[in-house]
Amino acid sequence: MQIIFGLLLCFVLCLSVEAKLTEPLLSENRVVFSNGKELRLETSHAKRSNSSEVLQGQQSISVDQRAILVRNWHRVLVVGTRKKYEGELKEISVYDYEGKLLSAPLVFEGEVIVLEKAKRIFLAQKSFHRLIQHSMLLNVDGKELQKISQSTNLIKFEVSPDERLVWILSSHLRNGRPFVVATAIDLEGKVIGEIDAYREEEKELIYDGRRYTIKLPQPQVPG
Repeated sequence: MQIIFGLLLCFVLCLSVEAKLTEPLLSENRVVFSNGKELRLETSHAKRSNSSEVLQGQQSISVDQRAILVRNWHRVLVVGTRKKYEGELKEISVYDYEGKLLSAPLVFEGEVIVLEKAKRIFLAQKSFHRLIQHSMLLNVDGKELQKISQSTNLIKFEVSPDERLVWILSSHLRNGRPFVVATAIDLEGKVIGEIDAYREEEKELIYDGRRYTIKLPQPQVPG
């Protein structure tokens, strides 16, 4: 009898855990979490605006939100974009499968890079309208782990195939000659190496016993 009762209890607990991990339903305008809680999303919503406030950058022209399901983490990432007269601001919020907000939303400019295997979120900051001197590394709950300094002459970001390194590529000038620098960042946000080149070429970096290859683009004069 005790064995049967134990098996039944185990079965009930397993069902309970499974119920909690039921995937949320994502649609264009809402997220329905496993417990029935709903989160409405603003989608391509153009706001009525005061023209003078828009020109001064004090008011958004439009608002748009999208949800990203990360199954391996049992997380939903909601990324909102507020377009302004010049540029745009974004905000990321991270929820669990029951709709609990796991950390304070973070405002940034640029793109969200989900490092699913590495269990990291990289906010790759870039703007054509102002100088940005850092990006941000977050954990699976959306909590900031590290601010990562970067050159204002940013070219692009790349991720190694095993997601253990993020490359920040930037342009520079030395003795009148332009060159490219690729700065390698680990999962804790630390700089573990740099590679530079005066022409387009592939170079290698060895980190923690592994060999990584990065293709550096043709250098351009920064600015």
